[in-house]
Amino acid sequence: MMDFSYVSFGAGLFIILLSLFSWKIVSFVLARFSAPRKYTRVVGWRLMGALVTYALLVEASNLFHYFDLSDAALATLENILSAVCSLFVSGIFAGVCRLVGVWERSSQNQTLLGPLSQAGGIVCWTVGGLVALGYLLGKGPWGALTAVGALAAVGMLVFKDPLLGLMASIQMRHSDAIRRGDWITMPARNIDGEVLEVTLWTVRVCSWDRSMYTFPTYALVSETYQNWRTMTESEGRRIVFTLYFDVLSIAELMPDERERLAERFGTWAGTTNLSGWRAYVERLFVTSDWVDPLAQHLVREKEMQDGGLAVEVYCFSRSTVWVEHEKMRSLLIETLLLSSREYGLRIRQRSLNA
Repeated sequence: MMDFSYVSFGAGLFIILLSLFSWKIVSFVLARFSAPRKYTRVVGWRLMGALVTYALLVEASNLFHYFDLSDAALATLENILSAVCSLFVSGIFAGVCRLVGVWERSSQNQTLLGPLSQAGGIVCWTVGGLVALGYLLGKGPWGALTAVGALAAVGMLVFKDPLLGLMASIQMRHSDAIRRGDWITMPARNIDGEVLEVTLWTVRVCSWDRSMYTFPTYALVSETYQNWRTMTESEGRRIVFTLYFDVLSIAELMPDERERLAERFGTWAGTTNLSGWRAYVERLFVTSDWVDPLAQHLVREKEMQDGGLAVEVYCFSRSTVWVEHEKMRSLLIETLLLSSREYGLRIRQRSLNA
């Protein structure tokens, strides 16, 4: 009958041989998910270390039987191997969390898994370190974990910013309030730019003058900010401006003048030059290549001011790209200024009291 010790020794030897190729197996599997090679090799080497130390732990009584070790020395050796193995295991899980963060930075989904993966890595190393400490102190895996309650107050003080950043990341992840690549503005911090990175500690924003802003992650839930994502994902961007007309230039036009303007600009409404100009602007919203005709648009007369009669133009451009939007907005303003002359309207350039 085969001795059980030989079977156990053979199983341990098989685990050791398998662990020597574990990094290659892990690299091959993770390569299928387009993971960076340097990170996959780290996870593979940690897995190999965990398997080797576990095999040594299982076969400790057989391997070190010929060294004439005492029971106390053998127990100490087993505790050391257990501590090393727990650190390797925590390193494996921390490496997986790191891979999730790397995948998040390279993905097109622009999610906020990066801060959560960083928090997961910290938790893995913390738990692994406590378990290893428990083994080294001879109290087992749960011995050091009992001290977590006593260290909770100190941990809350030391890791205040990471904990606040973690809670902020969870809230933003749940509500989808912010993503990488979003254009945000924070008036309290004078920040206006694109979000480049959201980590457990800080948020990096690149402003339009190419300067870099960095502020704590928890500020995204404790302070007010404006996210322009819905605007950039829409089909158009708002254009709104106000023109001031001299009230003395508003007059009733004769029928022949109305026919001439209607033939030139394609529309007419009312009896005054201002009503005819407003009808032309409304028609321009539908026929122009600059304005989105399906979006809400209007031309309205507002309150009388010392600068004249305020007429507000409200519409949406056909593009949300900043440069193209500004070109369309400039073309629209120039067109309206020139057309107002044809209707006999005068633009007020400054207030009457200036």
